Amino acid sequence: MRRLLLATIVATGVANASGNGDAVEVTARIDDKVHAIATVLEQPSPHMIEDASARAREVRDLLAQLATIKTKNDRATDMLAHYPKYASAVDAALAHLAKLTTEVHAADGVADRCAKDEKALHELLVQTGKRPNPDPAKDIDVLTKKASALAATWTPILANLATTDAAVTQDTAGATIAQTDGYWMAVATNLASVAKATAEDWADPFSAATTACQQIARGAEHEDVAGVLAVLRKRGAANTAAAAQIVVDYNAWLASVRELRALALESRERVHEALCATDDSGPGEAAATNAARDLAERTAAATAELARLKARAGDNAGKTKAITDGLRTTGAIVAAIARGEALGRDNPKLRTVISELHRRRDRALASCSARAIDVAPGDCGGNACRIECVRLVEHTCTLVKPAPDADATRAAAFARGKRDVTALQAWYARDKAELFSRVPTMKKCDHTDSLELFADVAVYPACDAAPAASLGDALGDVGADL
Repeated sequence: MRRLLLATIVATGVANASGNGDAVEVTARIDDKVHAIATVLEQPSPHMIEDASARAREVRDLLAQLATIKTKNDRATDMLAHYPKYASAVDAALAHLAKLTTEVHAADGVADRCAKDEKALHELLVQTGKRPNPDPAKDIDVLTKKASALAATWTPILANLATTDAAVTQDTAGATIAQTDGYWMAVATNLASVAKATAEDWADPFSAATTACQQIARGAEHEDVAGVLAVLRKRGAANTAAAAQIVVDYNAWLASVRELRALALESRERVHEALCATDDSGPGEAAATNAARDLAERTAAATAELARLKARAGDNAGKTKAITDGLRTTGAIVAAIARGEALGRDNPKLRTVISELHRRRDRALASCSARAIDVAPGDCGGNACRIECVRLVEHTCTLVKPAPDADATRAAAFARGKRDVTALQAWYARDKAELFSRVPTMKKCDHTDSLELFADVAVYPACDAAPAASLGDALGDVGADL
C-alpha cells in the first residue's frame, strides 16, 4: 500500500512539473509577442498596423493555449487575468490608428483648389469694377449666381472637413491607451507616439483649407462680394434719398454734440464744487470719474459718427461744403471733450489743478515739526488714524488740520483735529514712552503727567485754484442745423 501511494505522489509531481514547464514557455512567448508589437510600432512603415495586429492575434492565440494548461504558475495566472483586456485595448487602438492614417489626408490639396476658385471670383469682381454695367441689377445678378454656385460646391466640403477634424481628434484619443504592465507600457507609449505624429499631418492642411475656403463658402456673404454688392445697390439707390439722409444725420449729430457739450460743462461745475469742499482730491476725482462714464461713451459715439459723416459728406453735392465746415468746427468741440472731461481723473487739466491744490496744502503745513503720525486703532476709537501735522512753538504743541477756504470745511477740519488730539492723549496715557520714541518732537509737550496739545486749522486757498473753466478747454457754440 505504501509503495502504491509513493508511486502516485511521484507521478503527480512529474505531471505538475511538466505543466509548469509548458506554462513558463508559453508566458515567455507571450511576452515576446507583446514586445514584438511594441517593436513594430517603433518605426512607422506601410504595413505597421497590419503587422502589429498580427502580433496581437498571436498573443490571443497563445493566451488561449495558456488557458488549457493546468498550472499554479503565478505569472501565467496574472496573464490570463489581465492580458486579454490589454489585447482588446490594443486592437481597438489599432483600429482607431488605421482610421486616423486615412483621415489625415482628407484635406490634402483642398486649399489649392479653393485658392483657384477664389482667384477666378476676384477676377470677376475686378472686371465688374472696371467695366460696370449701366444697370447695376445685372451685375448684381451675375455676381450673386457665381458666388452662390461656389458656395454650393464648397460649403459641404468644409462641413465634411469639420466632421473629419472631430474624427481625427477622437481617433487620436482612441489610439491612446493607458497600460503600464511589462511590455504593454512600451506598446502604449509607441501607440501614442505614432498617433500624435500621424495627427500632426492633419493640422496644417486642415487649417490651410479652412482659411482658404471659409470666405468662398459664404456665397454672396463673402466679404469682398458683399462689399461689391453693397456698392452696386447704393449706386442703384436714388441720389435724392441719399442727399436727404446725410442732412438728417448731420443735424442729429449736431443735437448730440449740444447735449455732450452741456454735460461736459455740468461735470466741470460738479468737480469744481467737490475740490472746493475738501482738502482731499479724492472727491474731486470721484466726481470726474462718475461724469466720465457717460461722457466717454457719448464722446466715442460722436467721434465715430463724425468719421462716418465725413465719408458721406459728398452724398449731397449742394451741401457738401456746409457739412464739411460744420464737421470741422463742431468736431473740435468733441475732440476737446475727448482729451479732457471724458478722461475723468486722467484729464490733464484736472491733474494740473489737483497738483496745485496739493502744493498749496503742503505750503499750509510747511511749519510742521512732525508729519504723518500713524496712531493705532485702539487710540483712535476703533479705526487707525493719521495725524498730518503737529506744530511746536517753544513748549506749545498744536495739532494742525489743513482745510480749504470754506466755512463748512474749516469747521469739519477743526472737529477732526479735536478727535485727533484725543487720540494722541490716549496714546500718551497708554504708553508715552512709545509715543516719544516714535515722535521725539512731542517730548517737549510733556508736562510730566499730561500732554499739552491744542487743535488748530491751517486754511489754504482752494476754490480760486480750481475754477470750472480751468478743468477743460474752451468749448465754442455748436453750429446751426442745415
